Amino acid sequence: MNSAEPAAQPAGFSLQQRLTGLLTVLTLLVWLASTVTLFWVMHQESQEIFDHSLMESGHLLVSLAPLTHSHRALDQQILEQTSALSDVNAKNLIFQIWNRQGQLVYSSRGAGTQPIRPLHATGLQWVEMASGVRFRVYSAWDPHHDYQVQIGERW
Repeated sequence: MNSAEPAAQPAGFSLQQRLTGLLTVLTLLVWLASTVTLFWVMHQESQEIFDHSLMESGHLLVSLAPLTHSHRALDQQILEQTSALSDVNAKNLIFQIWNRQGQLVYSSRGAGTQPIRPLHATGLQWVEMASGVRFRVYSAWDPHHDYQVQIGERW
């Protein structure tokens, strides 16, 4: 009795199914890696753009300080009225201008009367305010080292 029995099929997936699955998984991994890389690069680029904007604003403010220092009362009143126009800006953007003697010359609404960061510090830095809000702060002196601006943007 030589009966032909059907050949037993191996359990599992065929070679075509395994290769298709492998190709699909590899494609998804490449997409995921590309998305993560793109997100990281865009985050770094946007951080640089915001930093440059903050630095430009700081240099503009510190360059105007010597020109308007003699009209301080009037200028402080204008600054307060301008700040009052937008509570959102008062919460998101703060600045202070200090003179060489460590006296506060100007400050935006919400910036307080204490230095945002130590007066000897310059450049960019992350600062956590007493309220727990995190700011990206830029500090710079004018060319004659008469005035320092400290400008911060809520992050």
